[in-house]
Amino acid sequence: MGFSPVNTKDRILLTALALFNEEGESAISAVDIANGLEMSPGNLYYHFKGKDEIVPALLSAFHEELLLVLDFAQTETTDLERYWIYLYIILEEIYDFRFFYLNIERIMAVYPQTQARVRRIMAAKRSAVELVLDGLARNGMIEIPKAVKNDVIETVLMTMTFWLTFDALNPQEIPKEELIHQAVFRVMTIILPYQTQPFDLAFQGLENQREGGKAKARKRRSSRSK
Repeated sequence: MGFSPVNTKDRILLTALALFNEEGESAISAVDIANGLEMSPGNLYYHFKGKDEIVPALLSAFHEELLLVLDFAQTETTDLERYWIYLYIILEEIYDFRFFYLNIERIMAVYPQTQARVRRIMAAKRSAVELVLDGLARNGMIEIPKAVKNDVIETVLMTMTFWLTFDALNPQEIPKEELIHQAVFRVMTIILPYQTQPFDLAFQGLENQREGGKAKARKRRSSRSK
C-alpha cells in the first residue's frame, strides 16, 4: 500500500497492519501498536484515537489501492493469461490485508463504521469480475449462458473473498506466492467449463500456468536466500 515510512500516521498504520496480519486484530491493542513503534501511547493517541480509528483508516487505504488494481478491468481483456495476472495482483492485495479477510464478520460488527465501505469494496470487485468476463466473452475465450452468469460471478467473488479462510484450515504452511497462484488456479477453474477451447487443453493450460508461477516463486525465494 502507498504508505510513507517517514510519515508518522503512515508508520502507525504500517505497524498496525503488520501486527494485525501476524497476530490477528483482536489480539492487538493500541498500546501494542505504540510499543511496536517505540512510541508513547499518548503520541499514538494524538494521531489516532485508538483502534476505532486505525482499523477504518487501514480499510480506506486498502479500498483506494484495490480500486487502482480493479481499474484494469476497464481495459479489454484479450486472453486468459492476462486474466491470470490480473487475478494474481488482486489476490496479492487481499493477502497483504489478510487480517480483515480472515475476520470480515467480526470486524464489521466491532467497527460498524466499516460496513458501508466493505459493501463498496464488494460491489467494485463484482463489477470488475463482470467486466473481465464480458471482455473474455467478446474475444471468444469463454461462453457463459445468461441463465448462470450471475452465479458464476458470485462464485468467483466468494472464492476471492474467502480463500484465505479456507487455507487457514490447512495444517501445511504454503509460501505466499505459491499460495496466491493456487488461489488463482481455483478461481480460473470456475470458468474452465465455459472456455471455448477443448476442456483437456484448457485445463492443461491452467495447470501449466500454475506450475510455472509456483516454479518462478520458488526460484525467487532461492535467489533471495543466497
